[in-house]
Amino acid sequence: MHTAKTGGSTLREIIGAGAAASGIPISQQFIPCYNGLDCSTFGLPHRNYSIIAGHFTWRELQRVGLHDFSCVVSVRQPVDRVVSCLSYNTPRDVMESVHALNRSAFQRLMTKETSCNNGLLSMLMPSMAGMDNIEDSINSNNLNATISQTIVQAAIDNMKRCIIVDLFDDMHDEGLPDSSTILARYFPWMQPPQELPKLRQRRLAYYEFQVSHLQQIARLNHLDTITFKAALKQMRQQ
Repeated sequence: MHTAKTGGSTLREIIGAGAAASGIPISQQFIPCYNGLDCSTFGLPHRNYSIIAGHFTWRELQRVGLHDFSCVVSVRQPVDRVVSCLSYNTPRDVMESVHALNRSAFQRLMTKETSCNNGLLSMLMPSMAGMDNIEDSINSNNLNATISQTIVQAAIDNMKRCIIVDLFDDMHDEGLPDSSTILARYFPWMQPPQELPKLRQRRLAYYEFQVSHLQQIARLNHLDTITFKAALKQMRQQ
């Protein structure tokens, strides 16, 4: 499971190559952007596969009744991820002038690209009674402390069922274990390379944003940051 701009393409290639080397037929793999499957084919498929890799949520797992599985979740520092996501999704002509956007205009851009915000939390949180359209409230920073804590804890509890990797671990000094070693230990059939390609934030992207923009991103994604810190703690214990 991964959300946008967390090294998903690299992880899908490792999973696909490992599946092929292990003799798992393509017919039993559902990996968008791999083996000819359209990149726009996101979400869970409507039949069972041995391997599923892509953009989908825990709520989709609940909806289709998928309970017996092992999983790996790819994470990334939230502000880094949102900066990368905005840079990728926003038209080039808009990005060229984004540095000049005032607070209100940048807020509108952030609202338009809601898929960039709170990606880890949105992916992992379960369906909860009375919380339809909860993602809109999360992305608008419009939740009270009790509900926020409940949602974050539910997402963290789901995450504990999975193995965590961070393909951008060299971007922050967290003393994290090597992601390739983690994959080889828990998913030996993947046969990951001894050293994964080092993915790095395109540093130029940061210069396209004002400091106040980065502060706005951090505020809007503060629940994602809590979830991410829990992911790093879990990763160190794996």
